[in-house]
Amino acid sequence: MAYRTALIPAPPASRRRTMLTISVAVPYAKLVWFGCLRRVGSQLQEPQENTDLERWWTETRKRLRREDRRGRDLGESSSSPSFLERIVEECLPLYRTITKVTVVSGTATSFWFDRWLPGEPLAKRFAALFSHCTRPQASVAVVAALGIDLQPWLSSVAEGELRLALQLLHATPLREGPDLRSMDTPAAPPFSTRAAYRLLSPVHPRDVSACCSWALRLPTKLRIFAYLADIDRLSTRANLFYKSCAPSDVCAACPQVETRRHLFFDCCLPSETWRCLGVRIPAGPSLCGISPLPIPTSLWHAGLATVLWGLWKARNDLVFNSRSATPALVLRKVCDDLALWRWRYRIEDRGHLDQLRVFFISCIRDV
Repeated sequence: MAYRTALIPAPPASRRRTMLTISVAVPYAKLVWFGCLRRVGSQLQEPQENTDLERWWTETRKRLRREDRRGRDLGESSSSPSFLERIVEECLPLYRTITKVTVVSGTATSFWFDRWLPGEPLAKRFAALFSHCTRPQASVAVVAALGIDLQPWLSSVAEGELRLALQLLHATPLREGPDLRSMDTPAAPPFSTRAAYRLLSPVHPRDVSACCSWALRLPTKLRIFAYLADIDRLSTRANLFYKSCAPSDVCAACPQVETRRHLFFDCCLPSETWRCLGVRIPAGPSLCGISPLPIPTSLWHAGLATVLWGLWKARNDLVFNSRSATPALVLRKVCDDLALWRWRYRIEDRGHLDQLRVFFISCIRDV
């Protein structure tokens, strides 16, 4: 219990004395008790106030019991909040907006701000009563045990809302156990950061490119490369020149603008590579759906991504090291990469991956 300095009120003016200051060596509760006794004695000397003594003492006991049990309410910040406390305080209204609570013990549910009853929170539902509340952050358990802390005088509207609020509170049984918080959606899943992110994020159409690229059982760097290539965000000469990061947008192998399609399909090296594979270059930017082998589509996409990765490395070797490559060299490196990444696939898929690798090796022999 805290220790404080208290001033004991002096007796009436007829017996005026110097006020006694008691230092911090005496507990605060004892000081309040001594003050109560002194006040009782002074009131016994004043008969006109004796009728209110019992009422005053009852209210004092309630106040002391409330101070002993209170502590800090839900959502109340300390006198010097930390950086994390300030973040929690800022995000708490949003957290309460997207969730609802099934009350069990009521200790972790705000009486006024949480959605623990059907409809809006009680702070909006009973706005007149809430304007008279002196303890807005109280939990359901505190309100059920100690009542609603209100101003001495209530308006007629607030009195009507008080009766309704007490009826709702008495109809909610409390028992031991943690309160259950869920998302405020028709399915009402348990609260999680994933569910909150999905609820707060705007609705977008399904990204087919992302689904195709991130489903590959290849190294992360290659999946990122495949996704950037699909949405045309690679550092081609055309993109770099558009951002003023390159002096020219001309390809290093031929006098054409190095766009994504030119880099992977139309330039001399990629066009010869696809011809060796017997794959017809599509009119669009993607090769998805074209599979000359009886293997799962996901494995064919992995093979295409590996070929694009080989073409990209050959282009960088030409730009930075001035070393040109041939289709046979590109396909040989592709086969080496597939053999290296074979263990990433399930056992039942490794046979199809070996079939794809044999197909690429046969294409190398035909060059």
